[in-house]
Amino acid sequence: MKRAIYILAVSTLLYMTVTAQDIPLTTRGTVELSGNLSFSSYRAPATDKSYSVLNIAPQVSYFLTDNISVGLATGVGIFPGLSVVSPDGGGSTTTFQIFASPAYHFQTGSNEVIPFVEGQVGYALTSDEAVSSKGLSYGGRTGIKYVPVDHLVLTFAGQFLSIRLKRDGDDRRLGWDYWTIGIGVGAYL
Repeated sequence: MKRAIYILAVSTLLYMTVTAQDIPLTTRGTVELSGNLSFSSYRAPATDKSYSVLNIAPQVSYFLTDNISVGLATGVGIFPGLSVVSPDGGGSTTTFQIFASPAYHFQTGSNEVIPFVEGQVGYALTSDEAVSSKGLSYGGRTGIKYVPVDHLVLTFAGQFLSIRLKRDGDDRRLGWDYWTIGIGVGAYL
């Protein structure tokens, strides 16, 4: 697995070097690839249980016109993307979220520092050994994209996400709202 990730990373960097052009990130026809991969561990004070969380959250965006992109993204935060939550003592909960993410990038006179706002609306599904829940979720993200060199993007952003779920066979709505602050790394082609 490590070898495959290494080969993918080297291939991407070589492709970016060979095709490098002085094209700003927010230009019509540009494709932006980003996301995160993380592992965390936390303890829930209410239940005094420990949890390990693996998150895989890719995002791809396409600029329809200068400054306006539309993307397909996974959620960012506590349970983004495809998450497997494993409490110590066994069992796990898998959460998958996918969002349409239209965004507007503001002109600042610089191709290096680009403020943006992004809406998110999508679908969330969570399941464990006994129950599954699903539903419409929504949120938004705002921040700054920094382009230190051509084809490399660093994103500093804050996000609100409202996850709304309904269990199979139950009329009640469940879910959670959360705020996150994050840093991301991406590339554009």
